[in-house]
Amino acid sequence: MNPARIARLRGGIYRFLALGFSYPDPELVETARGAISALEPHGLFEFSFALEVAAAAEEVAGSSLEELEVAYIALFEAGVGGAACSPFESGRIGDPRRIPEIQSTLRRTYLRFGIALEVAPDMVDHVATELEVMALLCWREAQAWPTSGLPIRALAHQRELLEEHLGRWMPAFARRVAAARRHPAYGALAHALAAFIEHERQWVDRLAAAEGM
Repeated sequence: MNPARIARLRGGIYRFLALGFSYPDPELVETARGAISALEPHGLFEFSFALEVAAAAEEVAGSSLEELEVAYIALFEAGVGGAACSPFESGRIGDPRRIPEIQSTLRRTYLRFGIALEVAPDMVDHVATELEVMALLCWREAQAWPTSGLPIRALAHQRELLEEHLGRWMPAFARRVAAARRHPAYGALAHALAAFIEHERQWVDRLAAAEGM
């Protein structure tokens, strides 16, 4: 097992999923077209989530940007009855009064991690933002393995985000997206997200335990 290589793989998957749940643009489709060839050298098909990630990349790559835009708006943008699937962590609470609390907590968490994201204040708890932060933490871990062999800080930050944020709400979010059946690409992205987050919770716990954390 090469932990630096696996950290790069995980960072790439987080980045792909972050793009997948962002408003569609040409970068998403282009990234999807090259995702498998970019991730396979890092050991993609050694893991149980590989088929779901590959299926998501193929579905997105085979979709037109216009189709993805229509589906994204139907799923995630507020319409007459609100978004079909809120892409915000605060959306799972059901209490608008708690939204500032959740967003403030995440802003402080990102700053404590040394991450300054260029996103609007109301986007700090968006699914794509949280996935992007995890991608950055994985790449920090990958850089730390060859130099120190002990990326404890990056792993501690990953475990905190998974336990306190991503792992708490993204599985249910993914189920709602899949159940909405708005577009095959988003159904596939939802299945990939659910499979990957489940693996991540176990993987990071395993690494942390091995490092005595």
